[in-house]
Amino acid sequence: MTLKNSLSENNNENKTQAKMPSNSALSLWQLTMKSVKRDIWLPLLALLGFVLALPVSSTLAINNFASWNFDDETERQLEYFRDWAGDLMVLWQMFSACIIVVGAILSILVMFRYLHVRAQVDFYHSLPVRREQFFASNVLAAFLVFLVPYLLASLLNLLVLAISGWVAYVDMGLYLQFILFNILVYVLFLGCGCLAMQLSGTMPSALKILVLMFGLAPLLAGM
Repeated sequence: MTLKNSLSENNNENKTQAKMPSNSALSLWQLTMKSVKRDIWLPLLALLGFVLALPVSSTLAINNFASWNFDDETERQLEYFRDWAGDLMVLWQMFSACIIVVGAILSILVMFRYLHVRAQVDFYHSLPVRREQFFASNVLAAFLVFLVPYLLASLLNLLVLAISGWVAYVDMGLYLQFILFNILVYVLFLGCGCLAMQLSGTMPSALKILVLMFGLAPLLAGM
């Protein structure tokens, strides 16, 4: 009986361990979610900005365009619709670019502000978590607070276009390219910002490096 009980207990333990995910992956996800919940206002603010920039602006523009009267032929009307849809995509991109820059700066300053506060540095480094894992969780949290609201707003924008019948006039390939481009630009800004926060010793010096990266570098690139 004793041998049978021990074998059954070992089998139960093996089944339990097989069902459970790895501790490193679980702890990384838990740390990321705690960072997001701690600063929940960041994704909410990003969602508000993207909703105003994408579906709300599309609704206003479509309603404004619907008030126009067209007396031309159908082909001429389709040309107007396609040109207007192209202008609307440019408007989306301008609004999204502004939100990306502001959102990247806010996410970096909020998620990595502990590096420049002595009490917070001592506290977080005293936790039973590897520093690499804690840093990775903050980077992942800073990425998720942008990605999730942006994708939700983009889906809502597609829903508005589909309901209004304008999805046929929008170049979906170009629209998806814009989405991918904005995500890559945010990742680039986030990486540069993380590097600035790591290299700087104080918050004022970090702000100076961020201003140089996000202000002077694009200015020189456009000259």
